[in-house]
Amino acid sequence: MNTELKNTDLKKKMLVIDVESTCWRGKVPAGMTSEVIELGYAILQEGEGVLEWGSFLISPRRSEISTFCTELTTISAETYVRESEKVVKREDLLAKLDDLTRRHGWHNFKSCQWGSWGDYDFKMLVKTFGEENLRKDNHTNIKKRHAAARGLEKALGMGQALTWEHLELHGTHHRGGDDAYNIARIARKVFGW
Repeated sequence: MNTELKNTDLKKKMLVIDVESTCWRGKVPAGMTSEVIELGYAILQEGEGVLEWGSFLISPRRSEISTFCTELTTISAETYVRESEKVVKREDLLAKLDDLTRRHGWHNFKSCQWGSWGDYDFKMLVKTFGEENLRKDNHTNIKKRHAAARGLEKALGMGQALTWEHLELHGTHHRGGDDAYNIARIARKVFGW
């Protein structure tokens, strides 16, 4: 990822992604693995702002949602019932992203310019979809771009960056759709969109 890009080098539209994954306080329990349980998205367009945002919920396959994870994200087994319209089978998630990106003028997810707050989301999507379905050169680390644009020695967390940009937190922190929306708002300021 070339973080030295200038604003004029970026496409005028970006898909912002934020994933929430199974997590535990301390060590990962035996037999469990961190896996995506929510994928939040926001479509950001120059001059328009956020065009669409939301999230997909994905049931874990090889792990359970811990009490710690629920405290952090608010996601529990009940969330999948309460927000059933967002539930997507893991094997259908890439097709859902393809549909989303096509609606906004890209050929498919693999062809779109996308970004996230750090590289964790990219790594988790590689783990979920495989490297053949992602292009690293289409990914922008918005966290690094924010730090560079603001002359910060150390990158901030998303909440700190919202404060830096004089933006209020929208929604619930550590929920994919809300975080993607907030990251898109930060990106809009950073890119001058």
